[in-house]
Order: sequence, then structure tokens, then C-alpha cells
Amino acid sequence: MEGQKYENALEGLRDHSVVVGDTAQYKILAQYKPQDATTNPFLVLQAAEMPEYAQHIKEAVEYGKTQFHNFDRAHESHAEPQDAAKFDYNALNDQQKKQFHLFVYEKLAVSFGIEILKIVPGYVSTQLDPRYAYDAETMYMSAKRMAKHYEVAGIKRDRFMIKVPSTWEGISTAKKLEAEGIHVNMTLMFSFAQAVASANANATMISPYVARIQDWFVLNEKKEYSLDEHPGLLRVADIWRYFKFFELKTQILVANCRKADEVLRLTGCDRHTIGPAVLDDLANRKDVNIPKYCKLDEVKNHSYTKIEIPDEKTFRWMLA
Repeated sequence: MEGQKYENALEGLRDHSVVVGDTAQYKILAQYKPQDATTNPFLVLQAAEMPEYAQHIKEAVEYGKTQFHNFDRAHESHAEPQDAAKFDYNALNDQQKKQFHLFVYEKLAVSFGIEILKIVPGYVSTQLDPRYAYDAETMYMSAKRMAKHYEVAGIKRDRFMIKVPSTWEGISTAKKLEAEGIHVNMTLMFSFAQAVASANANATMISPYVARIQDWFVLNEKKEYSLDEHPGLLRVADIWRYFKFFELKTQILVANCRKADEVLRLTGCDRHTIGPAVLDDLANRKDVNIPKYCKLDEVKNHSYTKIEIPDEKTFRWMLA
């Protein structure tokens, strides 16, 4: 409710938007009571290096050693395991080593996702290796293998999303995955063109990066910005209004807010993915009024022209 005082800012945000935890550290996740969760390769590695999560790396490497012989078919089915002691990493060529690293990462990332789903009632979003952001075939097969890992664990497709980089190749991959019933969350997103192209590809969700957008302007315009002028906040709010204006089904997941004040300027946006430090800040802001900034009934006060992105050439031109 507008004008209502909340026990803390996190509860106020929760009243306006879906709260999503942005961490792989599932043992601390429950305290924030998020609906959903997101991870990325950095967060997975950060958690895996902690003693309490170290078993995930051991299990992923063991899986890689016993199942790598099935790499080309792992998106369809898991094979009988081979003896891990007989696996010889040094016998692999350079291409096979890259494939092995990817194979182990996929298992590792999904293993964290499976644990997270024991805590959150909604979905978990698991990211592809961004080093393959311009390799559509590798991204597609990697996403299929990740989906197979979840399904083998008994997890239905409405409980997980695959995070795909918002390159043209990633957007093309997302279109294929969504057509097959594998839900996609488009990440590494900074522009209106990426947002619209992702919606055109029927992506379930997009995650525009608030702080990274501002970083570009600070670096290139040589100035600091107040919250009222914040380029990241203004762009994400504009994308949200555009999507609501044209009644696009793709949801907006606000990402990469480094400060609680940034989060609170996009209340009412569909979803917010937030790291533990900012979640703590929000939870520690007591007895506060949290206004709603993204309001559906105000969308009609704005006018938009439909953006057409018919092909790759147009997309790349719009990013230039």
C-alpha cells in the first residue's frame, strides 16, 4: 500500500515486487525468504571455494571424469559411468580440455541450483558459461545438458531457467530453447535493443544491469550521477514501461543493483535479484515508508513507438 510504513525496507520491497536472491550460498539464503534465486559463474565459484560448499566441486569433477565419454550425448541421457581412475586429463587435446571444463562447470552450477530449490518456492536461474556468448551451438548444447541435469534430479522445467547472454547468438539460442519448453533468462543486458530482441525471441525473463549501465556513462561522460539522473535506473524503468505499454509477456528482473537506494528506485518492477550485502542493508532499514515507483496505471501517460528488429544486421547497428 502507498504511504504504508513497513517493518523494514525489504518487506516494503516485497510488497511491490518479487524478491530474488542473487547468490549461490544456499545456506544463508533462507533468512531473506526470497521467492526465487539467481546464480552466475562468479557466484558459483565464490561459494565453491568455501569449505562448507567444497563437496560440490569434488562431485562435479568426479562426474566429469566418469561421464565425459558421453559428452556428445549427455543432453539426451546419462551413460554408464566409467572408472574415474582411468580418466587421463593430459591425454585430451586442447578442444577436449575446454569441453571437459565446460562439462564440469555445468554439473557444478546445477548442483548449486538443486540445493537452492530446496529453499526457494519459485525458480532458480543458472547461467551458461559467458565465454561462449558468441557461440550459438555451444550455448544451445550446454543449456540442454543443464536442463537434463535438472530433469534427472526430478526437477520440472517450471522450476529452473537458463541464463543466456544477450548477444545476437544468445538471443537466437534463447528462441530455440523457449520453443522446446526450456525457459530462459537473458543476462548481460545493457541496451533497449537487447531487451526488445529478447522479448521478440519469447524469452521468459530479461535481466538488465543497472549499475553496469551507469558505469558506461560515468566512464564515457566523465561525470557522476544522482539517483534522479542515474542512467541505469532510468533505462530499466523505461524498458519496463515499454514492455507494459505493448503488453509484452517477458518479465523484467532488475539486476546488478549495488546499493539499496538503487533497488528502491525501481519498486514495482516485476522482480529484483539482490545480493546478500544489499539484502542485509534493506532488512536493516527499519520502520520505513517504501513508495512504489513503477506503476502500471502511469504507463498510459507515456507514448512509445514499436521498435522493429527484423534481423541481425539491424540488431548490431542498434548496438553500435
